[in-house]
Amino acid sequence: MRNAGPVAAQYNEQRPNPPPQKEAKPLNTTEHWRRNRKKRSPIPGALWEAAAALAAEHGIHRVAKALRLSYPDLKRRAQAAAISSLPTRISPPTFVELNCGPSLAPAPCVVEMENPAGVKMKISLRQPGSVDLAALVAAFGSHAK
Repeated sequence: MRNAGPVAAQYNEQRPNPPPQKEAKPLNTTEHWRRNRKKRSPIPGALWEAAAALAAEHGIHRVAKALRLSYPDLKRRAQAAAISSLPTRISPPTFVELNCGPSLAPAPCVVEMENPAGVKMKISLRQPGSVDLAALVAAFGSHAK
């Protein structure tokens, strides 16, 4: 046998570790099913569920390769398992607190108005709620005539 050289040694170092012990049971079960199944029979749901659970922990590619499963099928089933494990209904809150502290206080503002004659008015308000802006605009409009 000839020496493969540094490239092969580097490749062997990069290969993934063998499957953990948790994968041994589904691996054995999958192999047992493959040996004893009827031709073209679908993979049982229990095997897919076990593979999806492993994929959530170890990654889809690694599990699909170890169990010789279709990557797209395993990915679809792993995503479906993840979604089904979410809470089915989120209850609405029974109480909502509104903080009306200083952060919600009205900020200073500037009101600028100009009438059709070109007369301009600019007012700086420190507390906008203290002035009736509608009355101010109406008064400005009535004096501009």
